[in-house]
Amino acid sequence: MLPVMNERWTATAHGIAALSCAATLLAASASWRGARAGADDGVEPAPAPPTYDGVPAMLEGWRELDCARCHEAISEEWAGSRHALAWVDPHFQEALRGLRRPKSCHGCHVPLPLHVDRLRQKPRPRATDLDHGIGCIACHAGPDDTIVGPWGEPTDAHPSVVNESFTAEGQSRVCIACHATNIGPVIGIAKDFVRTEQAAKGESCVGCHMASVERSAAVDPETGEASPIRPGRSHSLRTPRDATFLRSAFDLRLVPGESGMILSIANRCGHRIPGLEGRTLSLAVEAFDAAGASLDQRSVTIDKENHLGADESVDLVLPADSARVHVHGLHDAPGFETPVPFVDEAVLP
Repeated sequence: MLPVMNERWTATAHGIAALSCAATLLAASASWRGARAGADDGVEPAPAPPTYDGVPAMLEGWRELDCARCHEAISEEWAGSRHALAWVDPHFQEALRGLRRPKSCHGCHVPLPLHVDRLRQKPRPRATDLDHGIGCIACHAGPDDTIVGPWGEPTDAHPSVVNESFTAEGQSRVCIACHATNIGPVIGIAKDFVRTEQAAKGESCVGCHMASVERSAAVDPETGEASPIRPGRSHSLRTPRDATFLRSAFDLRLVPGESGMILSIANRCGHRIPGLEGRTLSLAVEAFDAAGASLDQRSVTIDKENHLGADESVDLVLPADSARVHVHGLHDAPGFETPVPFVDEAVLP
């Protein structure tokens, strides 16, 4: 028998209208069906446009960086990521003003090169180029002026060295250095990743948050000659602001149980949800019988106090004659003008 809902979860029988903006959800439903169809076919769904939350879309002046001369495509991806914007993020800057020890946050937002600093947890901060946030050198600068990465391809631009952090076995190491820390509104979700041994299950931070790509990583600015096309990772970074990516964090199943039909809402990412104070996921559930009549309505709220741990699920007991369930989900987070739909779909047994 599947476990019933833990009492720490918010679950009520109030109407769905109190939870969702129906017109917005209905307008989004067609795109969700297409995205899920792609996922079922083994094709990664196209990302949804990130929801604007007051953070700049791109880091200004990124084209002037040395790395961008040869690695323009990768640099442009990075310039629109939360890594590049880690220092200029207005939410971060506002939070600093309310802290007694604001410098305790600097190490992860403007870190010294991690591979030169022994990948310590809570890296030490640098004192220059703060606007570059978590820049190229944070992850790729190595000892003795080397550049570390997955290939170690010889180049006149710089010495290149293969590093364990860019192999299948070590590709979460750099992420864990910062993301295992609880500080301010940030929850150290990498602790869950390590505790639940996600790497042994073949999971990695990079595997979820940096989409697979095949491309030339560099172009000689003088000759226009491109490096060989190889498998790599996008530096755009997928985050919950992308509704399609957020949807992929959950597995929804409708199965029979001893007390009725069970809607299981399972966390299939490698850490708890959410990873930020103030982020709230609200799911409204309506069960229907075979004739289409509504049988029951329930809701679940997932937030810091009611988080869903790695490999955990919350299970709603619904009437035994439930033939399908419709799930509406809204995502609210700091900076959002209104909650954003991330799921609007029917679930069948």
